[in-house]
Amino acid sequence: ISDHQMELLIWLLCMNGAANVPSLSQLKTSQGRLQAPCGIRSTKYTGSLGHTYYINNIGEILAQEMANPQVREGLCFFPEDARPSMQVAYHGRRWLHEMHPFLRTPMIWCAGDDYFI
Repeated sequence: ISDHQMELLIWLLCMNGAANVPSLSQLKTSQGRLQAPCGIRSTKYTGSLGHTYYINNIGEILAQEMANPQVREGLCFFPEDARPSMQVAYHGRRWLHEMHPFLRTPMIWCAGDDYFI
């Protein structure tokens, strides 16, 4: 997070009576130590008009989300035919019938039945 965001966090902690609030320098040191093993790589780019922007590595973001048990338990990877109602995206006809098999969770067809791996 930015220095301004850290300063805001420090201010909020102090205003709410938190004890042992770290300094900006301590927060930055901790952030630096955590970045290597836990951070997401960002690639810096320069736009055609000279502005700088960053793109985060989507693979690393997804890996962190999959490793988080509180997130992982809510993810669905298999399409469902939930007729007559559709309540969530994985009930959708397009996901079930129109999406290319290579884009879905691996499965095998055997004797007319679908087995998801």
